[in-house]
Parts: sequence; structure tokens; C-alpha cells
Amino acid sequence: MTHNKIQEVIDKARVHYDSLASLCDAIALIDMLHCFADNVASSRLPWCRPVVTESYQEGERDQGYRNATLSTMQESLVQNGSSDRGNVLAVRNGRHAIDVYTSGNLGIDFVPNDIFAAPYQNYIVLSGINGSGKSTYLRQIATIVILGHCGSYVPAEDAFIPVRDRLLTRIGTADDQEHNISTFMLEMKETAFICDQATDKSLVLIDELGRATSNEDGVAIAWAVSEFLLVKRAITFFVTHYPQLSKLAEVYPNVQNQHLSATAVDTGYGEQVQYFHKVSPGPCQLSGDYGVEMAGTCGWPIDVVRHAKKMHSYIEKNLPESSLCKKTEGPNTDLLELQVRAERILTDIAKHLIAMKESQCRLTKEAKRSYLQELRNRLVPDDPALMNMMVSILEQSSEM
Repeated sequence: MTHNKIQEVIDKARVHYDSLASLCDAIALIDMLHCFADNVASSRLPWCRPVVTESYQEGERDQGYRNATLSTMQESLVQNGSSDRGNVLAVRNGRHAIDVYTSGNLGIDFVPNDIFAAPYQNYIVLSGINGSGKSTYLRQIATIVILGHCGSYVPAEDAFIPVRDRLLTRIGTADDQEHNISTFMLEMKETAFICDQATDKSLVLIDELGRATSNEDGVAIAWAVSEFLLVKRAITFFVTHYPQLSKLAEVYPNVQNQHLSATAVDTGYGEQVQYFHKVSPGPCQLSGDYGVEMAGTCGWPIDVVRHAKKMHSYIEKNLPESSLCKKTEGPNTDLLELQVRAERILTDIAKHLIAMKESQCRLTKEAKRSYLQELRNRLVPDDPALMNMMVSILEQSSEM
């Protein structure tokens, strides 16, 4: 009896399926618009109506565009007469859509940031120490662009958003145990999809590509992917801890270097990091990522934190190139280059000595001495500073 009644209801509903489907779509649309309006109206922070357009002329005819106050960077681009102004992404004082307003409780406000990318400045390399807000900034960009495409107001004072054909992201670190895919493999698969799908109308957001492997591999992967995406000409925000990627701006004129500002203050009990969470031009200039300091605030045993700091100091002292956020320029640049040359020479000499020791050819002492003298004349120029650096490296190695 019950089965027959159910079938009867289904048969009647099936006749009116098209009307029911249209009604469901209409209710869902009204619900979405109501949520947008309620969120904007109840916010204590400013939201604006964005200008979403594919061409500069189309946006210029829009009354909302006439009333909007664009950022100084965008106005400069308009005055300079760019031939592709429809691809300008300009947001003034944008925020994450999650309404953060805690002044009454903690005295902390969400720090707004501008967003800017244009056809001739479409690739942004974003650096900064751990905890400075890089990932939040990427999510802020994605949320503002998606809300603009949905027809909603956006959390900003002014926003000019170009129509994008797709949003491609690689954010976060995770594996896929169900399919036996490691963290690094999943990262590479996501990156392969981005490279395959990106067009000049896409928005690409990448967070710390290549961190799941060695620094050498990571820099190579990040640089190669960056050059590939530069050819695609998609608007790209690339977050990285590798200072080497800031050199892209020296090779490609459409690359911008930006960073989330912070400073390290000596409190007498060690360095304490102060975050400003503000996007500033140029690469990160701090000499370290301060990950150990952040780990200490997460409940690490104090002995482990102290030991990690000692190891970090030793490694930074002996391998200055390993610092992930070192200054690109500074008074010690010549010293660093000298140390790199000395380490390379010592590595070459060590390889020859090992080969000579393991070789089955029985060389006389005179032949070995002559060979090493020739090797020394070829590898080590007459440079007292370089010789002193090599001696210093050997002495530090013997202390280990």
C-alpha cells in the first residue's frame, strides 16, 4: 500500500518536473542574494559594489565605474594608455570576506591591503616570513574575485575586477592516502593541472610551490613554473620563501616583487617578531623566516626551542645561502660570494683527493705531489682573501 502511494506521488511530480526544477532554482537564487545582502548590511566594515568588466570601454560606460574611486596605480595605468585595460585587477583596502572586527575585545583589527595586477605587471612574487599573512592575502584575493563574479558586493573600499575564465589555486599541504599520493606528488599534480589549464584570462594563486622537496629542487621547480606561467600571461600571485625568485623581476619586466612587512625586535631575551600584515613593494629583507620563534609559541618544550635556535644559528653562520629569506643586497654580499667560491674549490679538491685515494693506480709520492700542485695552480688563484676563507672553512669543519 505504501509503495503504491509513493509511486503515485512520484508519477504526479514527474509530470511537473520542469516547473519544480525552476522553482528550486529561483528559491536558491533568492536565498543566495538574501545572504549576500544580509552579510553586507550587517557588516561594520565597508563593502563596495565592484566594477566587473571585460573591456575598459564597457566599464567606462557603467555608471558605477564613473562613481568609483580607483587606486592610484590603476589611474596611472589609465593615463599611460594601456592597450589592454580590461585585464586590470585593482582593489583598494580589500579584506577577507570573513568579517573580522575585534576592537571591542582584543583591540585587533584586520589589516586591509590593496591588490593590483595589470597586463604589464601581471606576475606578483610575494614573500614574507612565517605568520606574516601571505596565505590569508591569497585567500582574500580569491574571495573578492569570486564574490565579484557572483554579483555580490565585495569587502573593500573600491574594486575593479576583470572577468576571469577560471580561478586556479595551489594552496595548502596535504596528501591523498586513498589514492596513495604523497604530499609532493599531489603538489606536482595540482601544478601540472594549473600549467595545462591557465590562459591569459585566468587568475592563478600559488602558495609556496616546491616546499615538499629539497631547496635546490624547490627553487628549480618554482622558477621553471614561473617562467611557464609568464608565457601564459595569466594574472598570477606566487607566494614563496625562496629569495632567488625575486630575481625574476630582473629578467622579466612584468614581474612585481611584494612582501608582507614585519620586523624583528631585540627584547634582551631574544628576538621578537612584530607583524604588520601590510603588503609592501620589494622582496622580503629579513634574514630569516623565524619559524623557530613561531614554533616556540605553539607549545614546544623550551629545551627543544633553544636547541633549534642554536642549530639555526650554526647553519646560518656556516651556510649563509641556506637562509630562505635573506637580504638580496647588503654589505656582506662580497663576503658571501667569496665563501661560495671557497666552498666550491674545497669541494673540487676533496673530490680529487678521494678519487686519488680510491684509484687502483699506484702513483708515486712525487707524481701525487706534482698532480696536487698542478691542481692547486688551476683551482686556487693568487687571492689572499680567498685562501683565508678556505682556511676558515677547514677550521670550522674540524670543529664539527
